Amino acid sequence: MTLENIHIVDPPGAYFQYNKYHPQMLGMILERATGMRVTDYLQTRLWDKIGMEYDGSWSTDSQASDFEKMETGVNARAIDFAKFGELYLHGGLWNGDQVVPAAWVDESTEPLLPDTYDDYYSDYVKAMPDQGYYTYMWWGMARPDGSYDFTAEGDKGQFIYVSPEKNLVIVRNGTSYGIPPHQWLELFNEFARQY
Repeated sequence: MTLENIHIVDPPGAYFQYNKYHPQMLGMILERATGMRVTDYLQTRLWDKIGMEYDGSWSTDSQASDFEKMETGVNARAIDFAKFGELYLHGGLWNGDQVVPAAWVDESTEPLLPDTYDDYYSDYVKAMPDQGYYTYMWWGMARPDGSYDFTAEGDKGQFIYVSPEKNLVIVRNGTSYGIPPHQWLELFNEFARQY
């Protein structure tokens, strides 16, 4: 199982280091809290509620456990990723229905810029446009004027880029990154600024 060889090295909140264990633990917590597989929970609480146009799928860790690979495993068409981005763009509201609590959308996307920013974040985050950050599964770019954009980044260069200031969602599906991830973010950021 995923968690058998995990060792806590540093105290929580000391610094940021992205890893693939956190999403896996989130999936386990979700299963235990809801009594449902992640796929089934998301189907009823998200996929059906916002009218996704196509079936999505998950990569799983093995046939034996059939546990969803939470860190990189959701597969969907660009139109459905765009709907997910639009849901977050509008504060979790979809056709008058509050699908995701607005407070959660705000907390999960707002900039996390600790006083110890340079020591807290990795070089990957610091290479992002503007002032990069990471909160609750979203990568973000904060600007000096207080505005910010945020993005979900998946395996092989999948992106859902959301710019609240520009009322814009950009989706990229691909079979490889092609260029370093931060360069995609620079392209999306530049496009949003020109929009």
